[in-house]
Amino acid sequence: MNAFLKLNGISSGYACVVLVFGHGLLYGMNVVKPLGLSYSISVKMVVGGTFLLAGLLTWFCMRITKNWMQGRASAFWAAVLWFPYWLLIGAVLALVLPGEDNFYAMYMLAVFLIPFYPLFTATAIGISALWHESAKKKLNRRTAGTNIP
Repeated sequence: MNAFLKLNGISSGYACVVLVFGHGLLYGMNVVKPLGLSYSISVKMVVGGTFLLAGLLTWFCMRITKNWMQGRASAFWAAVLWFPYWLLIGAVLALVLPGEDNFYAMYMLAVFLIPFYPLFTATAIGISALWHESAKKKLNRRTAGTNIP
């Protein structure tokens, strides 16, 4: 049961990465506009900030995948399970923020990201599994050197 809850937590984390990325690109200008900067600088700030934030969230999800799933093959189910969480969190955002056009954002994300995001998620989970295995090998090498009689 514990691995099931961890898997669902990881899946919701990867869904949040997609939501932050999509909403950052679609609504980021609303945040930067009041600063009074030129349009080109504002666009660079929004795109750069969105990619930076999505990258940091992905790194965080990879760390959690590494620590929680410990290289289990069942972690790859998160490449599929992020989708229901994405729909659920998007629907909650639409209820909480009724003035925004969240369904337009969800539609645009669906058209452009759904074909590629499972590959991205599977790659991130695979890197996390390799990261866990290399950490385990490094620990084994350290402990093997200290136990020599």
